[in-house]
Amino acid sequence: MTARRSNSRSPSRLDRLDIGALIWGLLLTIVSGLGVALALDVHLIWRDLTRMGPLVLICLGTLGIVLTLITKGHRS
Repeated sequence: MTARRSNSRSPSRLDRLDIGALIWGLLLTIVSGLGVALALDVHLIWRDLTRMGPLVLICLGTLGIVLTLITKGHRS
């Protein structure tokens, strides 16, 4: 068997990453997790969730910006 040669012009996996879909997927996973927790009658402390909500959104936004900057730097 011969090994495939890596072409330097071929896009890496990071270049093909759909950042918008990743961020929306993470956000909707969090929302669905809260929905499951409510359906299972898990005791949620809403005061803590209202404090953590903006922090989660800031982290997801920062992740989106960083990934955008990383992938834009590799595109020609």
